[in-house]
Amino acid sequence: MKAIQIAALFGLLGVGGASWACSPPPPFYIALPPGLDGKLPVVQPDLDPNFPYQPPVSGGACPTPARHAYTGTAAGLSNSEVVARLNAVTPVQLAPSWQAAPAYVAGDRVSYAGVNYKARWWNQNEAPGAAWGAWEQEAGNGLQQWTGSRAYNTGEQVIWAGKLYAAKWWSQGEQPGADWGAWALKGDAPAGPIDPALLPGLFSVSVSKSSSGSLTLNFLSSAGVTYVHTATAECGVSTTSNAESYANRWKVNLDGVTVHDAVITDMISSGTVPPPPPPTRFPDGRCSKSPGAVLQTNSDGRIQRASVTIPAGSSKFVAVWSCNAQNFCRPSTLLEHQQMGRSQYWGSPIYQAPAQ
Repeated sequence: MKAIQIAALFGLLGVGGASWACSPPPPFYIALPPGLDGKLPVVQPDLDPNFPYQPPVSGGACPTPARHAYTGTAAGLSNSEVVARLNAVTPVQLAPSWQAAPAYVAGDRVSYAGVNYKARWWNQNEAPGAAWGAWEQEAGNGLQQWTGSRAYNTGEQVIWAGKLYAAKWWSQGEQPGADWGAWALKGDAPAGPIDPALLPGLFSVSVSKSSSGSLTLNFLSSAGVTYVHTATAECGVSTTSNAESYANRWKVNLDGVTVHDAVITDMISSGTVPPPPPPTRFPDGRCSKSPGAVLQTNSDGRIQRASVTIPAGSSKFVAVWSCNAQNFCRPSTLLEHQQMGRSQYWGSPIYQAPAQ
């Protein structure tokens, strides 16, 4: 008797049934996009409630996997995820927060808006950040963003607005970018470590796929900004804020390739009060407020929205990057949109990043 007939007979008789039990397929490999997108955590589309997982109906039978819906979410990574996934700079250990009431002496360390400062001399109620004030920003490791509160020596390098600059001579409070200023443009800022404190705020993007295969993405972000208005040495008003938490534009990548890059124009603001007037002067001309004295603090909340529809083509993954005006970008999770409308994986896919 032929082997296939014997096997069929054993099956009918129930002999050796365990050897025919259904088992998951072996692990299989899925290639990730090149570049930074390949380092992002992969997430699956939503599950379709109309097609849930169904267990085996009898011993040895295979289950029916759940089916994915034609929707999903790409959510912005948290600061800790950015550090872990993109090999970013670990946030600096911050000193105690600056307070208006205490008196500080030279050498005291405080943190303000996520940055460490050291007191140059005795001061009270003088917020850090003024170019010629009582506080000097502490230098960090490696390339840093330019700040007006630090003094720079010849040859020091900084990053400003996505560009790399080198100091021509000693300077303080002189912003890079002027043609004849203290800074020499050296080109684009090098790719490398990212300080998550400089990134825009968290966001979420809902993604849906049409019957024609196009993807519709809806971007949503909400952020709050604090404005601190201080007196200047000229008896004027200087304003600092953490406005980098606002997104300026968003990018959509399919399989690591940017297919959409646009400014975010749809914005709802809670509004804020106007800056205070300049301090008054005494009859002898002296300013009534010392440089750096806090005149007013207020905040503003914004909801930012954007949407786009793009053809998915043969792509497998979609990721979104939210960027601020300084061109620092926060990535989202990597949504495997190719699984939309398909059965959930039964087995263990192994995601492989391409060789860099």
